[in-house]
Amino acid sequence: MGLKTWRRYSTASGNWRTDLGITATGGVGVAAVLETRGDFDRFAGAAAQTGDLDFVTPRRRATRISEIDSPALAGYTPSALEMIRKLQLDGDAWTAVLEDLSQALGKAGPPLRLCLIGSAACLFGGMEGRTSADLDIWKPASDYDRLELKAAAAKAGLLFDPKSSLDPERPYLQLVEPGLTQLGSFEPVLIDRIGRLHLCRPPFENLIAAKLIRAEAKDLGDIRFMVSRHRPDLQKVRRIIAAFKPPARQRAMENRVYLKVLET
Repeated sequence: MGLKTWRRYSTASGNWRTDLGITATGGVGVAAVLETRGDFDRFAGAAAQTGDLDFVTPRRRATRISEIDSPALAGYTPSALEMIRKLQLDGDAWTAVLEDLSQALGKAGPPLRLCLIGSAACLFGGMEGRTSADLDIWKPASDYDRLELKAAAAKAGLLFDPKSSLDPERPYLQLVEPGLTQLGSFEPVLIDRIGRLHLCRPPFENLIAAKLIRAEAKDLGDIRFMVSRHRPDLQKVRRIIAAFKPPARQRAMENRVYLKVLET
């Protein structure tokens, strides 16, 4: 079944920040230029019933509806639709996604605790322009049933701990275990409760120490934000780094120079 046509749709509104390529195939016909989100939902819902609608990202890669764990796009929440389209979410978008994840988990059962690391402190702390295609979950400080969380993630439109692709086609939850990533010992800090979903994070000192292992441009930007917004104890950061296991300890110690810059 060949592609019939596709067009770019863009808008300056805050809801749709990137272009959306809509590909119509088979009997669906030519994709129209859609003026409102409601128009898009109606078009997509009708088209997806036949499995003949593809999403094309600005990078020109397509995600067929048939590859998503749903019989029709009409069954997806608005935030899940936005995830498929954008692949990069800010804090508000991730909050909506986590609300969908909580609804997918249902009300029955024990709480699920997810300890979020990486970009989470900046995403949910109000860092302007910070986006991420994934949320990193620190396994040692989390408590969940893997099968339950995986099923709920699929229902919410998320990939769960992808291993086969370095550049997944949908936003995802990534499980992280100790290795090159080190955080040191800590007591988790509660971020929020959303139904049975309990979200927490390490203290800022531990997050900063972990980001100094890699110290890429985005990591340093996150560190600057956390230092300016939350005024963490940088001496404690140094003590955390000193307790890391090699080779993470050596890498982070080499990058401690960035802390001196922030202290001046």
